Amino acid sequence: MATLQFYSIDSIGISRTDTGNSLSGGGNPLSNAQNGDAFSWQNPSNVAMTFTAPNAAVQFDDSDNILTHNPITNQQVTDQKLTGTNVIDGRSYQESPNTILWQNPPGSYVRAEYEVTLYDAQGHSYRMVGVSIVQGYTISPVGVVFLDGRPPSGTTLYYRQNGSAFSNNPSVPLNLLCFAAGTRIRTEAGEVAIEDLRPGMLVETLDNGAQPIVWIGSQRLDAGHLEKSPHLRAIRIRAGALGEGRPARDLVVSPQHRILVCSAIAQRMFGAQEVLVAAKELLMLPGIEIAEDLAELRYFHILLATHQILFAEGAEAESLFIGAQTHASFSAAARDEIAAIFPDLLAGEVEAVRPLLPGHLARRLTARHAKNGKPLNT
Repeated sequence: MATLQFYSIDSIGISRTDTGNSLSGGGNPLSNAQNGDAFSWQNPSNVAMTFTAPNAAVQFDDSDNILTHNPITNQQVTDQKLTGTNVIDGRSYQESPNTILWQNPPGSYVRAEYEVTLYDAQGHSYRMVGVSIVQGYTISPVGVVFLDGRPPSGTTLYYRQNGSAFSNNPSVPLNLLCFAAGTRIRTEAGEVAIEDLRPGMLVETLDNGAQPIVWIGSQRLDAGHLEKSPHLRAIRIRAGALGEGRPARDLVVSPQHRILVCSAIAQRMFGAQEVLVAAKELLMLPGIEIAEDLAELRYFHILLATHQILFAEGAEAESLFIGAQTHASFSAAARDEIAAIFPDLLAGEVEAVRPLLPGHLARRLTARHAKNGKPLNT
């Protein structure tokens, strides 16, 4: 089962930046956004949306770690089936005992409704995906999520007619942040393969010395799973690709796992010499590639009491970060296990140990390093 956290429709401030036609959907075009219809002729001029933080969640069955637009075969729900009772903006959405759309009660599921590009005042782009709950043939848009990083709280984003890209067949990866089996992690007792680590063992961190492991989780992905969900294929960082001795030998991580970048370029661009960048955003650099040769994968998560920077194959990489998107990658059993051991970790947002660069900024940083021929860590 997956849990997707998102911005509910009622939590998003909507306004117009001109004096043209009134907003559709009773003042909120997202309420009319089935298949993205709100982003067409209904609103021919600019629409402004202000976001704070994800405030809602929906639970559903998931088989492939990706939320798609159409998990239906022959009028039957085959994936993303709504589970439990989900209350969103005061309305309750109930799990159905049936999977057939025309039965009573009808099969119900969660789907990615549309994708649209929004822009902030500085021109930075954000990919927003609508989330809907479908009950039989009734589609109810309930909120939105962001791909490649969400905007800072309080940010206003703009829909630009004839400028914002649009798709009505989107997908949302339910991200995994983890190391592949065989990765050697630096511990108080030396380098230890990640599959041999246990809760309570002390791992070395960049900032705070030896810290105990709170929880370790794992997930196995076979060849069929990777073929169906290629976005989960690992990223291989060849020895020395991040800088001299970093990593000491090839490091294999999930695409969303963040790697520490420490450079003068980062300082000039973002005012911080050290930032964390998802591995998938480093692919334009030599020695960093999608590990297409791995027929199956076993991913491991390492959770500490706080977000920390670990040493994996001698390279600096993050421990598991409990953010809004990470919650979605946990099974219900994993969340219950973590909550029983360390309930405060799931009670609120954990502070990131370094700035987390959203996708568009991470790609700009990587491109600058590639152009200048400078290593990511100096």
